Amino acid sequence: MKAYTAHLFMALGTAFHFNDPPPDDILDPRYLERGTPDEVLAAVLSHAQRGCFAPTDRLIDLMKRENDALVWIGCRTLLAYAAPARVLRRTITELEDLIDDDPSTAWWISTILGTSGFLWAAPEILRLHTLVQDRGNVRWLPDSPVLSLSAILEPEMGDIAEGPSVVPQPDEPWLEPEPIYDHEAYHRLVSTRIDEVRAHCPDPDHDSLFQGQLRDLRQIAARLLERLRAGSFVSLSGGAEIEDARMLLEASTGVDLRGFFTDTRLQTHEAIALVENLLHTGTLDRFRPGARYFFGHEIT
Repeated sequence: MKAYTAHLFMALGTAFHFNDPPPDDILDPRYLERGTPDEVLAAVLSHAQRGCFAPTDRLIDLMKRENDALVWIGCRTLLAYAAPARVLRRTITELEDLIDDDPSTAWWISTILGTSGFLWAAPEILRLHTLVQDRGNVRWLPDSPVLSLSAILEPEMGDIAEGPSVVPQPDEPWLEPEPIYDHEAYHRLVSTRIDEVRAHCPDPDHDSLFQGQLRDLRQIAARLLERLRAGSFVSLSGGAEIEDARMLLEASTGVDLRGFFTDTRLQTHEAIALVENLLHTGTLDRFRPGARYFFGHEIT
């Protein structure tokens, strides 16, 4: 890993800001076309910081080529926060072929889609969950499809985040049977919730959601500030961790929020000051609820 990509794309790290500067010519097309994984990631980030989002398409090919967790984390994070809808749709079709050999691929795709917040992505996440149901305990992995669905559809972690319920079975004193999950009931539950949210969504094909409502950065920042002041550091309502809110606010605005954490430890007073500044300076006022932004540029 190169110095300028170290700790990038990590909520407890530098997120979307380079600690060390990338090469001066990082915007040269050769980095996207023939670069190492670190160079491609740095180039895509640099383009996205300037409002050029087409290069995020290159990340899909990188994921298909590289079998490296850190590379996939970088690609997943950039796709989730900076890729246009057309690139996200290609991500589904291109990576879905990998699920047969590795069911956890559905986890990666679902996390990308869930973080994007698109309502149209919820049925796709549900479909991916159906593909891997009962395979490799994918449902128990952090940010598995059920949590990604919850992040889009539920104001707080609830029945959707819990996943399919276990079907009761007769007690057998001599063995503990493998659990059987009620996937049909879960599918109905999620589908009903999608329809309910869609009925109140102004533009279901384009709007981005957060906790069942239009993504509103001022509202998210205010809720985060409330939690920080109260010393409630476990999670935000809906299961979105404090670090996830930091990632969303930093990605959308481009404001440097690296002060949230030092050596992976939350710096409460600094975090409060940073969020207060976002709210009191009017930085968030120009961001339209429901739209996706990266470094202040609307993603279209």
